[in-house]
Amino acid sequence: MRIEELILISNVDHHQMNGTIYRPAKVEKMVLLIHGMADHELRYKDVATQLVKENCLVLCPDLRGHGRSPHDSTMGYFAKSDGAFKMVRDLYQLVKQIQETYPVELILLGHSMGALFALDYLKRYPKDIKGVIISGTPAKNDLATIAKGLLNLVAKRKPKEPNVMIQNLMNKTFNKGIQNPTSDIDWVSANSMSRQMYQEDSLCGFPLTNAGYVDLFSLLESVYHTSKWRINDEELPIFILNGQHDPVSNSTETKSLLNKKGYENVTIYNYEASRHEIYFDNDHKKVLSDLIEIVKNLT
Repeated sequence: MRIEELILISNVDHHQMNGTIYRPAKVEKMVLLIHGMADHELRYKDVATQLVKENCLVLCPDLRGHGRSPHDSTMGYFAKSDGAFKMVRDLYQLVKQIQETYPVELILLGHSMGALFALDYLKRYPKDIKGVIISGTPAKNDLATIAKGLLNLVAKRKPKEPNVMIQNLMNKTFNKGIQNPTSDIDWVSANSMSRQMYQEDSLCGFPLTNAGYVDLFSLLESVYHTSKWRINDEELPIFILNGQHDPVSNSTETKSLLNKKGYENVTIYNYEASRHEIYFDNDHKKVLSDLIEIVKNLT
């Protein structure tokens, strides 16, 4: 296995995206691993390393405004406008660039906000995709459009200002179903050690900027509220991996969305001892085992 630095200059606005490429000796499949909100790609090194053993070339970019890819050193900021679309376009550019050297089909692997990006990628660029695996997918929110409209006014004046109010509101909402929470992020994981590591990681848990939240709501809107899905293969295997106690996601609703769009081969995996971050929760060994088995069978 070779581990290499990933650097991409966006064709859209010349933004630099950084990350890691995990390259096996023999490349048979490509996995685009898309991390979540206030998250970063280095946390998924163990996942990527296991996928490499299955001859997968794994692309792990830090999304705009995250990890090593901040815009003007501003965490949580995607772009001046249309940041969500620009991010999806960057991911597509990255895949096409790598496929020039390795013309293999793509597996999309996205967690949380990364799951939304994976679905938006599927919606816009469905060709040459072998399978889609998503986890912690944010549920449909009918208030997203209203919130985006209101926040747009603020974002036009202060696009790069971190919006702590929305972050606190989201944490409070997601923590509602947790009995006797010990922190404002108990919803993230049922595993206290994982929560502590998350809190101690300076690249995790930060608020998005005003413009960043506009982009998040735009992404939700694009996935759930628009009909412009391009269906290339109705039998495309799609897997929804979900913590049983995840307050962010609704796997049944996500499956229903995909079925309505025309995708017929959608499978749900539930993990009873987990909340949102299934790769870092009590079921993480089972999750990784299931993930590897899924990827093995995508031939």
